[in-house]
Amino acid sequence: MSHRSDAAISRRTFVGTMGAGTTVAVAGCVGIGDEEGGTGDDTVPDDESMAEALQIWSLGTQPAGIEAVAQQYVDETGDDVDFDVSELGYDELHDSQQAAIAAGDGGPDIGTYEGRWTNQLVGTGGLVDLEDQIDAETEDAMVDWAWDTVTDDTGDGRYGLPVDIAPVVTFYNREIYDEIGIEPADIETYDDVIEYADELPEDTYWMGVGSGVLEWRWEMLLRQQGGEAYDENGNLLINTEETRQAAETIKELYDTDTAVDTEEFTEPWVTGLQENQIATVTSGAWMAGSLIDTVPDMEGQWGIHRPPAVTEGGNRATNHGGSNLIIANHKDDAAVARAWDFLEFALTNEEQVMTIAEEAGIFPPLETVYDDDWWEQEQAFFGGDTYEPIVELAPEIPTMRLITDHREVYERMGDFIADYVEDEYESADEMAADAEQTLADDLGREIA
Repeated sequence: MSHRSDAAISRRTFVGTMGAGTTVAVAGCVGIGDEEGGTGDDTVPDDESMAEALQIWSLGTQPAGIEAVAQQYVDETGDDVDFDVSELGYDELHDSQQAAIAAGDGGPDIGTYEGRWTNQLVGTGGLVDLEDQIDAETEDAMVDWAWDTVTDDTGDGRYGLPVDIAPVVTFYNREIYDEIGIEPADIETYDDVIEYADELPEDTYWMGVGSGVLEWRWEMLLRQQGGEAYDENGNLLINTEETRQAAETIKELYDTDTAVDTEEFTEPWVTGLQENQIATVTSGAWMAGSLIDTVPDMEGQWGIHRPPAVTEGGNRATNHGGSNLIIANHKDDAAVARAWDFLEFALTNEEQVMTIAEEAGIFPPLETVYDDDWWEQEQAFFGGDTYEPIVELAPEIPTMRLITDHREVYERMGDFIADYVEDEYESADEMAADAEQTLADDLGREIA
């Protein structure tokens, strides 16, 4: 193949309202898990000529990084590859890929998929297993717990490559901290958060916590405590001290008016940030890039510190988010071969991994880049703070098992905890016991 330095790498395509409506209709008809989607080989073919075009579906700030690395791939390989990097909305991205894999037709050559949900697609049999392509050096170079998101229920296989992880940090409004006379070091636990929130001005809250999506708060706090939702056999572990403690922490944030019932990225949340009515955002590392995009006029007003522990002396490290790049096994051999060749280039080489991190503002799972000087650079938006807290937290994050049913468990746990917050249960013990038994009955899984 000839080299073309100006190969056609399209600006990312935005999927509009019409596309979203079509996607939802298709996904509703097919449904994930209705049938196995994969009709092709489950592994990367040997000695296969590679496709000359590659379609990639992505989301958020990630496309900017992928586009930059796609250009590097063309320049370094000399292959005349036509990259089409499309940016889809969150629901469109996941629903469309579910539909394509269930149907065994369509979809991208490489797709981005939420890390915590990738196991669900693994369970359909519709993804290419990359285990034979991933060498021991790459295996060891990644944060070990990132591999849990691309395996089957037994921990076998490698059905994708992690592109980012999301160690949780607290982004804080410096003006509000100064106004109440505290420093980041004063915040060690959620009890500290509740104590200092009482000193905030009227109509100002410590954080926005949307009651409609409490599932990710549960998972984040569960993991932070070293808790599990499943045992090694995939049996449910919901009625645990860690789940009860997570639920009690969330409820107390509401009951003390520490948190306002406002979800991230809604108009009230953005307004709350802009008008100094929300003091902090405790979320995954990807939130750094999102804040820069969402409230650019607040440059210098924000800072970064470690998140609070659930209990005194407890672990401060946890994760919220991250994603994997996957290949559907119904794609033809040439497309699969090219897709793997690009994934290996983009996600296992330090230069390319750092390009994605810098361009997209997301945090990589490749530990060998954590000593890169870039993480020590002062960030103007964050008042001169660096991203070093994220680097320090990443290896400390506890592992947590995931299974093919995790998406359903995850989403329904948000409802159980919301009911507990609204006093539909007399205690967290009652809620956790009911959640575990109900999910066991509905999913046909045993209780550990």
